[in-house]
Amino acid sequence: VGITKSMEIGPIHQNLELVHQTALLINKHWNLPLDRRCESLEKTKETFPVALIGWLPNEGCSPNERHVIAHCRLMSVVEHADALLIETVIVDPEYRGKGYGKILMTYAETYAAAYGYHTIYLNTKDKQGFYEYLGYQISESVTTLGDNASKLSKEQVSGLLRLFGGASTTTSALGLTWMKKVVIKEPHI
Repeated sequence: VGITKSMEIGPIHQNLELVHQTALLINKHWNLPLDRRCESLEKTKETFPVALIGWLPNEGCSPNERHVIAHCRLMSVVEHADALLIETVIVDPEYRGKGYGKILMTYAETYAAAYGYHTIYLNTKDKQGFYEYLGYQISESVTTLGDNASKLSKEQVSGLLRLFGGASTTTSALGLTWMKKVVIKEPHI
């Protein structure tokens, strides 16, 4: 668990008592039936996909009472074995502009690097400036299978990419801009 600016961060699979709070936070921006959202969050694990959450201790309460203010999810990328997609990045509107988004993203990048992932991809509709500030650059789109990634063999994934063409554009039909950041550079040989 990382502690910075009084926000603590950790994977949700180690903090299952915060699933409901996290689902409510995500639904403030992307509404989904709460039971489905909670079910999805409960499926994350140490290997990817993993959901990371940031929380603050509730003032005047016991140490176990925490207030979830941030969330992101990391998933493996089909086209690049050393890359992850970060999605569903959200900071509670009440806490935006106070550095918590940057703290969450830095933690997510560190978490990814600890598992050997060198590149982080993301897409955004309206936060391109924020991600550029963090060092992200415009990139091609990528493909992820989410919770289904472990259900397919490499041969099946390759076949799907050949069939559907894989990723290639920098913007989607939904107006999303794709970005990436190299978090660990390969040593020069």
